[in-house]
Amino acid sequence: MSDIIIEQNVPARMRDGVTLYADVYRPSEPGQYAVLLTRSPYGKDTILMNIFQSLHILRAVREGYVVIIQDCRGRFTSEGTFEYCFHEGEDGYDTVEWAAGLPYSSGSVGIFGGSYHGWTQWSAAGLRPPHLKAIAPMHTFSDFSGKDFRGGAFVLGDVLPWRLQMSMGKLTREFTASGHSAEEINGIMPTIMDYLEELNQGNFSEVPLRHLKSLEKIGLADVIGRLLDLGPGNLTPGFHVEYSNIEVPSLNTGGWYDIFQQYTIDNYVGSKTLGRGAARYSHLLVGPWGHGQLLPLVGEMNFGPKVNAAMMDLTGIQLRWFDHWLKNVDNGVENDDPVRIFITGENSWTNMPDWPNPAATEKRLYLRANRQLDFSSPQTDNDSTSYDYDPENPVPTLGGNILLEPRGIKDQRPLSARPDVVTFTGNPIDSQLRVAGHIFADIWISSSAPDTDFVVRLIDIYPDGYMHNLCDGIIRARYRNSLKNPEWLKADEAYDLQIDLWSVAHVFKPGHRIAVQVASSSFPWWDRNWNTTENPGAAISGQIAHQTIWHDSGHPSCFILPVLGS
Repeated sequence: MSDIIIEQNVPARMRDGVTLYADVYRPSEPGQYAVLLTRSPYGKDTILMNIFQSLHILRAVREGYVVIIQDCRGRFTSEGTFEYCFHEGEDGYDTVEWAAGLPYSSGSVGIFGGSYHGWTQWSAAGLRPPHLKAIAPMHTFSDFSGKDFRGGAFVLGDVLPWRLQMSMGKLTREFTASGHSAEEINGIMPTIMDYLEELNQGNFSEVPLRHLKSLEKIGLADVIGRLLDLGPGNLTPGFHVEYSNIEVPSLNTGGWYDIFQQYTIDNYVGSKTLGRGAARYSHLLVGPWGHGQLLPLVGEMNFGPKVNAAMMDLTGIQLRWFDHWLKNVDNGVENDDPVRIFITGENSWTNMPDWPNPAATEKRLYLRANRQLDFSSPQTDNDSTSYDYDPENPVPTLGGNILLEPRGIKDQRPLSARPDVVTFTGNPIDSQLRVAGHIFADIWISSSAPDTDFVVRLIDIYPDGYMHNLCDGIIRARYRNSLKNPEWLKADEAYDLQIDLWSVAHVFKPGHRIAVQVASSSFPWWDRNWNTTENPGAAISGQIAHQTIWHDSGHPSCFILPVLGS
């Protein structure tokens, strides 16, 4: 099969009469073929689309598929108004059924793609279109309402850049329709790009966040204002997928340094344990990657060709998946181990029978006096470590699961040199320690402020001193018990905080040391807490907080590690 027919701007009418447009790539030979669909808000013809589609279109067609790329409602060629995630379920359902009825379709449809394309898959799958047979979401989420906050803190470094980028096309349309001058229209992109550059360079300091005055001239001053005003507990309900409604198998691909890392893992676990029928045969593939970056270089670390999407044939992996579920090819997919992950530290791929790995056992790593770490619990009384957090001088973000640069793996020594970052360090390891699973911290704190944040980080210290960041987490103290009903801290009273650091699969080698950092900010990844009872999005100033980390027999602060092996 060599010749390919390309049809552009093929219309599909949705249930409410809105027409969405797609490009169709199909074999020239007559026949009926399985369909692979992706639905994009980024423009079906753009470079960004190529990044997140994650599958080689022409190869898929040559291997006997029809590939359809559709612009989401209100984006680029499609009619209607784009509303973040709101229409993707019904539009996805209608598009799947439309695709199944095309004259060259076999009636079997699969959906693929990463990031927002992944959301379009989960939202459609949750409505169970009859002709949808399998999905392959990559680097994505299934809870749009919750992804903008983490531990109660606003994920500024991901949400603001994404919303600004998504506003470019919309603003151009609106400015053109309302008769703005060419100069005003041409100024949209430079204004947004300059703003993004400030975020990337660490020069961002504008307040209040709910109204970004410097963006008034292009009508985006309130681009994140509504989210901040609502807060983490009052977002629009219904923008999440109930795994019990999922009936199709999913091939979930994620990255340890992806902004949606834990969501990808949760999607696998949720659909496999709570889904119906074939959903129980879902798979999970996790590499060391960042968001939309399926390449060997992850921040400062190069993992080599074994993690290059092209070299490992990620397209072939997905086509094998779809061959089985859409074409009924007996290729052994159902007999594969469902989990394949890349283990950092030893830098190798491994298969597992499930995730969480049933062989993992929980070990507690305790914070101790003199900024030490140990697997034995503290026996002394009244041991603590203190520091001051000034929101006017927040700890800068240095790597991690973020859209901004620098992202991924970064040496954390510059942060450890700060007086407002406390680093606890263990002794050199005698034999390798293999950690694989969901990491949590149980930290006892007190503060002089009625509200404040605590950020924690797990680190591998190499023999030469390099500090390799593995995972991070944050908790906004006012939301420690409920995201909807804030509770204020009493000055200098001890509280036990549970902090989610997401997941890792890492080997600490002999001679390396485990370390953890505790701070009260990572800006601009997460918005600053101003240490007051005011909504942080509305605040323009605050106060310095005196923070105490307790680590004694009555307040045994620790990190909870899932360990494989003895």
